[in-house]
Amino acid sequence: MSIQSKVKAAVVLDGQGTRIGVKYFDPDLLALDKQLALERAVFGKTSRILNARKEGEVVMFDQYVTVFKFYGDAFVYVIGAADENELVLHHVLVCLEESLTSLLRVPIDRQPLIDNLDVLLLTIDEILDDGIILETDSVLVVDGVAMKGADRDAPIAEQSLAQAFQTARETFAKTFR
Repeated sequence: MSIQSKVKAAVVLDGQGTRIGVKYFDPDLLALDKQLALERAVFGKTSRILNARKEGEVVMFDQYVTVFKFYGDAFVYVIGAADENELVLHHVLVCLEESLTSLLRVPIDRQPLIDNLDVLLLTIDEILDDGIILETDSVLVVDGVAMKGADRDAPIAEQSLAQAFQTARETFAKTFR
């Protein structure tokens, strides 16, 4: 076990075990067939655990420790190596939950996540970078996804474009100084 905590995957499935949004960070899990097999195994092992609707749960299988929680018709999993600290993984799950609840402004469920897939993936990107945990403070994650300082009424997609133009402008200005 390394000193730095790493996440193997962040997986969001619907009530039938179908992907809504996923991010894999483990080189051994880059093949689609391995990803789908892991998703089926995780869903099969966890879908009948009723307590996970109220609070996060932990399950270990194969070479993974999985922290998960169910929200309506959405199943959210944070997967780490078997020797990973489940409390650290739980902090990632809680941060993801709090960030999505704040950004979506509706309870976490299948349809809002599908409708806002960009927000889901950006949120995961703000929390994790190549499996390394960057942030577990949901306020900072929400600010990063919503790009605090940009027009708060503009849709996220437009804010991203505006941010890209601002970055290009700054780079261009530095080049010709």
